[in-house]
This record gives sequence, structure tokens and C-alpha cells, in this order.
Amino acid sequence: MSSITIGEVLKAIDSFSPFVYAYDWDNCGLIIGSPEQKVEKIAVSLDLNMKSLEIAVEKRCDCIVTHHPLLFNPIKQIDLSSHVGKIIDKVMKTGINVIAAHTNWDVSPEGGNKFLASKLGLVKVEPISLARHGLPAPSWDGVLGRLEVPLDLEAFAEDVKRKGKFSWVKYYGRTSKVTTVALCEGSGGDLWKEALKAGACVFVTAELKHHQVQEALEAGLSLIEVSHAQMEDLTMEALAEKIKGTMGLDVVLISGSFEECKLI
Repeated sequence: MSSITIGEVLKAIDSFSPFVYAYDWDNCGLIIGSPEQKVEKIAVSLDLNMKSLEIAVEKRCDCIVTHHPLLFNPIKQIDLSSHVGKIIDKVMKTGINVIAAHTNWDVSPEGGNKFLASKLGLVKVEPISLARHGLPAPSWDGVLGRLEVPLDLEAFAEDVKRKGKFSWVKYYGRTSKVTTVALCEGSGGDLWKEALKAGACVFVTAELKHHQVQEALEAGLSLIEVSHAQMEDLTMEALAEKIKGTMGLDVVLISGSFEECKLI
């Protein structure tokens, strides 16, 4: 039996994706469980839902690390007939521990944004950091990189879709030659001004709002929008590898645990 504890798993995640990087509104770290419990196998998944939980239990995992926290806000009651209540009930009955690595993973220097930049083939990658105090190093709230071979906007959008294996991609703008690219994992629309200021001619992110699109285009910044879930699910591969490399434990990657929209 392994002598490694959940507390040590938390310390390992903190070593490459410090929890101090998480945004104030987020809920990262141990969500359900005990720091003292022993662990032999860890599952990694974008979300904690019945599908991912059942796979983790079937694979005999003692812990599941998810990107999105099961619990975002304080709760006043646990209704076991509700969606979240049913998951909590099964978690408690199976004894599996639940950890969330959310925005701390997105913006850490070794986290999701940097991985996505590599996946899309960007070079000379550097962080786009928001002004946040008390961090051990600048946060990678977004990234800026360059294409080794410039492409027109449509060709680059097709390249993003192919390399990310996204089921759909939207693109906006008229950039004739894409050279510098900014990227933000998840709902990064608010970062478009920082992307433009950093020198990007195209910004890749998810869940863009109408006014963000119009304002960015007026300012001369082209945009590429992809699925939030698929974009973040892509980085779970890297998170699983980081945990495995740091802990030396068996790690089960659970991909596609979410329901993606259907386009007609």
C-alpha cells in the first residue's frame, strides 16, 4: 500500500501550479476528503460529474483531480436528490477524495495557457500578466507567442481547429498575415485589451461576448473562439502528466467527460 497522502498530493500540485495563483473568486484545493488519507491512484478530469466519478471508481482511484470545482460557492444545505447532492453522496459512500486545480492551473508558469501555446505551435512565448500582488512570479493570465510561418486568418483558424482537435472554431476579423498570437484558456474575453497592448494581431480564447467581439474588431484585433470545455479538456493531458511525473503514482486521464453542444 502507498504511503503517499492526499496532503502530499496537494503539495505536489502546489509545486508546479501554486494555489496562490488562483483568483479570489475561485475554489481550488481539497474540496472533499482528508489530507491524511492514503492514495495509490489518481484520476484527472475536466469536471466532476456522474460519468467521470463512475469511471474513477471503476478504475479504483482514491482521488480525482478536476479542473472545475464541484463546489464554487458556500452551500447551506445538501439535497441528495439534486445534481450536486447525488455526486456528494456517491463521493462520501465511495471514499474518493476530490481536489480542484482550476485558475491556479490556468495561469501558473507551467500551466494550461503555456501548454496550449505549445500545442498550437507558438514560439517565443511570454506571459500576459494582470496586475496581481503577492505572487511568487508573474502569472500567465494569457500568453503571447509567434508563428514560425505566418498564415492568413482563415488558414490559422483551420490550424487551431486541427491541432486542438476542436469540433468547431469561429473567427472574426480581416488580418491578412497572422504573426503574433495571444491566447487565454477558458473565458478570456476580458483580456482582449491586454492582448492587443502586448502586440497580438489575433487573440484565441473561449466564450466571447458580443460587445467584446465588436470592440476588439474596432480596435483592429482579430479573434478566434473555440469551445470552452474542449479547450480546457485539452490541458488535462498536461495536468495528468505533471501529477504523474511529480508523484510517481498511477494516473488515469478521463477525457470528454462533458456534454458538448451540437451544431446544426
